[in-house]
Amino acid sequence: MEYVDRNKTLEELEGAIWPHDDFGSHVVLESQRLRKIPIRDLSVENLRLLIGQKIGLEFLVPLAIECLMDSPLVSGDYYRGDLMVAVLAIPEEFWTAHPVLNNQVVEIGFEVVNLYDTITEQILPAIKRFQFRNE
Repeated sequence: MEYVDRNKTLEELEGAIWPHDDFGSHVVLESQRLRKIPIRDLSVENLRLLIGQKIGLEFLVPLAIECLMDSPLVSGDYYRGDLMVAVLAIPEEFWTAHPVLNNQVVEIGFEVVNLYDTITEQILPAIKRFQFRNE
């Protein structure tokens, strides 16, 4: 994957400034605002929102994958794993065009499977013996 200057905004990276949309949707207004922020400053929630809207995928998916490699169930504002859900909803054409990113998601998937196995085989059976106790 080629170098991307993370100090640049999506507007700068894509070479396109979107016209202001008077449509009062939170998603539209927030997407327009986030396109003006350097991509290095985008939060997990910002990535989740933009990726969920299929905005700036070429530049944002690598950032999202970095977050997911550190913690596959990292969350934006909704629930644990919401960033992963947004990434997994990206159309197949994107993954076909970006096989390196696709393979990184496969690796994260292996980590999720390992985590699931650990939870179901070790943690859940052991945690059943715990209950609230009076102090």
